[in-house]
Amino acid sequence: MRHYPIRNYIAEGQLYNMRRGSCSEKAQIEEHSHEFIELVYVLNGGGTHRINKSVYEAQRGSLLFVNVGDVHHYSTTDTMGFVNLYLHPLCVGTKRVADIYSILCALFSESDRLPQPFPQHIQLSGSILTEFERLIECLHRELRQQQHGYSAVVNGYMQAVFALILRALLPKQERRSGKLLTAELLDYIEKNYTKRLTLTELAARFYYHPVYLGRLFHETFQVSFKDYLCEKRLQHAERQLLESSLTIDEVAVVSGFSDKKFFYKTFREKHGCTPMQYRKQGE
Repeated sequence: MRHYPIRNYIAEGQLYNMRRGSCSEKAQIEEHSHEFIELVYVLNGGGTHRINKSVYEAQRGSLLFVNVGDVHHYSTTDTMGFVNLYLHPLCVGTKRVADIYSILCALFSESDRLPQPFPQHIQLSGSILTEFERLIECLHRELRQQQHGYSAVVNGYMQAVFALILRALLPKQERRSGKLLTAELLDYIEKNYTKRLTLTELAARFYYHPVYLGRLFHETFQVSFKDYLCEKRLQHAERQLLESSLTIDEVAVVSGFSDKKFFYKTFREKHGCTPMQYRKQGE
C-alpha cells in the first residue's frame, strides 16, 4: 500500500492545495493513505469510494472526508469528474489536526451541535451545493494563477468552504419547502453544457414545468438559466485558453458557443479583455 507525504501535495509554507481530475469508465485508484487531510468532491458522474472499512456510493454533490492515515481507494462504473482539496494538519494554527471534525471544532462555536459519530461522507444539495462549487472554482483559479496575495485569498475561500460544510452538517440547515434542483439535474448540465441545451428540454427530461424550473434557477443562483449556462461555458473557455493550444475560435466552439461574436462579447464583458489577452496574461 502506498503512503503519500505532505511535501508531494502541499508546497512548503502553504496550508492548502487543490487538484481537479477525472476518471474514465471502469477506472480504479489503488489503496493508499497520506499525511494530510483530503476532501474529495464529486463534480459529475460517480463511483464507489472506500474509506477504511466503510463503502460509499458517490455522485454529483458527494463530499468525502479522508483523515490523516485513513486507508482509501475508489472505483468507477461511469466517467467521474472530481476535485481533491488537500489540507495541511497545521491549517488551523500551531496545533496539528488530523481530521475535518477537529478543524470545524477549532473554527466554530456551533461545532458542539455536529452529528456524532462524525460522518465521512455527506451529500450536498440546494444552494449549499451551488455555493460550494462556486467557491472551489474560485479556489482553483487562485491556486492556478498565483497572483499577488493569492495565499490570503485562498485562506479566505477555505474559511468559507469550512462554513458551508458546517451548515450542511448542522440539523435543519438548508431545509426548504418545495422542490429543489436535484443533483441529477445539475450533473446532467455539467456533462452537457457544451452542447445545445435549453430550459424547455431540461424541464421535460427531469419532469419540471419550464416556468417553475426557470424560477428555481433564479432562486438558487440569482441568475437566469441562460446566464447560468453562459457562465459555465465561459468557465470552460477560461480553462481551455490557459491549458490547451486550441485557437480562440476552437475554444469558443468546444465550450458550447455557436455564435463566436457572442462569445467575444460576453468574454470581454466578464474579464475586460479579449480571450487572446486573457491567454497571454495567464502565461
